Amino acid sequence: MTAPKPVPETEGVERARSLRAGLLIFLLISLFLVAFPIAGTFFAPSEGLAFGFSLFLVATFGGLIAFFTAVVWIAKPTRAYGPAKIAGSLAKVVALLVLGSLATVTYTVTSGPRVVTASIDGGTLFLLLLIAPVIGLVSGALMYLQDRHYPGRRLAVEFPGK
Repeated sequence: MTAPKPVPETEGVERARSLRAGLLIFLLISLFLVAFPIAGTFFAPSEGLAFGFSLFLVATFGGLIAFFTAVVWIAKPTRAYGPAKIAGSLAKVVALLVLGSLATVTYTVTSGPRVVTASIDGGTLFLLLLIAPVIGLVSGALMYLQDRHYPGRRLAVEFPGK
């Protein structure tokens, strides 16, 4: 007895699966880049922590990064992957540069008449985090050039049957 051959997926089913995965990625990344930081900024002042950037800025950049990450995931099996990767990486670079310029965390402790304040500048950390989006920019540009000069070659190798 032989095993039944798998039924080939139609493009619509595959596209729906990709959209569901993109939505899931958007929700999970939004949870980590929007919901958790917003919750942290609400509870931090009661513990004596103050941040150099606003809640609106964190929510905006977190939402943009989550959106572009989902778009890149959905666009991966198409020729739009390179430009989407470039746009997503540029959004991450802008977010990290803006947040890096404002990234000062201040911790204040009050004990009777004494007040102790400590500040930490996180700009260097944000500059180090720029390494990944810059690599993404280069990767997106190379994918765009490959798809432009050799149409279908990358897609035929990475996504056979398309």
